[in-house]
Amino acid sequence: MGSRIFHIAQVAGVEFKGGMNGDGPYIACDARYGDVALGICGLRKYRPAPASWRGREAKLGWWVVKYDDQARIDLTDFSDSEAQELSSEFGIVMFDDDDPLVSRDLRLDYFFTSPAWESLCRWCRERPKLAKQLRDAQVYLPSWYERAQTATTG
Repeated sequence: MGSRIFHIAQVAGVEFKGGMNGDGPYIACDARYGDVALGICGLRKYRPAPASWRGREAKLGWWVVKYDDQARIDLTDFSDSEAQELSSEFGIVMFDDDDPLVSRDLRLDYFFTSPAWESLCRWCRERPKLAKQLRDAQVYLPSWYERAQTATTG
């Protein structure tokens, strides 16, 4: 894995990566040309507005969204169970048009129960200098560094 990639998982034959950037931990999918910060994202089943997304028709289906409605990763070919698998792997809450508002605390809490979180803790242990350099990158996932330090030493 690259020095800033802390987690890789295959879901429905598609590779997803957990990595670190200047905003903190994020999920990326090169095959779907998208990424979004963890902690603020969600999995939502809807049709994004406007009717086009990256120059093509926006379809009804699962999307990884920033906040509640900013489409970031197209998963419209995913089944409900595949979306659930991605949700569990990266600790991303699921919601739909009937209930699109999920609290930030719930989103944070769920991430901290995921395999991606365990990988981030391991990444911090294996790359302590880089983790420390990025500790202020907590825009969307506050306290990730402190919690990882506690998990690593506790």
